[in-house]
Amino acid sequence: MKQKESLPWKIITGLYLLNLLCHRVTEGVRDLSGQARTHAQDLFNTASERASRASDVIRGREQRHLATATAVLIGVGIGIGAGMLLAPVSGKESRAKIATKVRDRINSEKERGAFKVIGSEGQTASSA
Repeated sequence: MKQKESLPWKIITGLYLLNLLCHRVTEGVRDLSGQARTHAQDLFNTASERASRASDVIRGREQRHLATATAVLIGVGIGIGAGMLLAPVSGKESRAKIATKVRDRINSEKERGAFKVIGSEGQTASSA
């Protein structure tokens, strides 16, 4: 008799455990489907963005030249600033040294005969 009385409790317990298992499986499937949906949406967004960029490049509407020009200008500005801060002499002194070196080089080349001086009529100085 005890077995007949405990049978309904065993059935009820089994149904309860089956119900818990069903809920856990359902939640797991929902989580997996949510993750799959999110991953698929990310892939779609990435592909759409790449296709849009490719379309812009093909149509000539890409704006990378502006970023490149900005980077070049920033680099030039940093270079000028560093040159001004690290220069050993003033600009006036640097220009004077450069001019002196250029004049000395021209004079040495003239003495060597590398240059021919042309007069106003187009004749060389030696034939005039």
